[in-house]
Amino acid sequence: MTGVGRRARTGLAALAVLALVAGTAVGLQHLRRADQEQESRDAALSTAHRAATAFTSYDKADLDASFAAVLALGTPRFRELFTGAGEQLRPLIAKKQASAKGAVLAAGVERWDEEAARASVLVAADAVVTNVDFPKGASQRFRLRVELRRVDDRWLVDAITPVV
Repeated sequence: MTGVGRRARTGLAALAVLALVAGTAVGLQHLRRADQEQESRDAALSTAHRAATAFTSYDKADLDASFAAVLALGTPRFRELFTGAGEQLRPLIAKKQASAKGAVLAAGVERWDEEAARASVLVAADAVVTNVDFPKGASQRFRLRVELRRVDDRWLVDAITPVV
């Protein structure tokens, strides 16, 4: 075998090894990105689950803590809206001596935009509400759309709206 032939085979072998290494690196980067996106989806879903549970639960004996649990998961815009709505509900909750215990039955990502750092999660939740009219409790069903925004690596609630 001539020197030129050996050099050509060595060069081809080196190119093949480089292509294999490059392909492996690209594949690993793709897997890492997919894992990061799945972790981000899971975090958004977890935030929506916690928010829906807090949103459908309140204790007449400690409304401040009940409302704080919802507010802690919100963007500044959501906190402002929820605070206003909460202030309007306080007299009614006090008058009716109402409490509620909510539970999420199911939740799933409806829309996902990783680049825009936005997600929408549909939630089915039930709550048992007790008050002066229903001292033994009455079941209430909630179907909610929880809009989320990622802010500094945290998913926060930007809106909660009923789904009809």
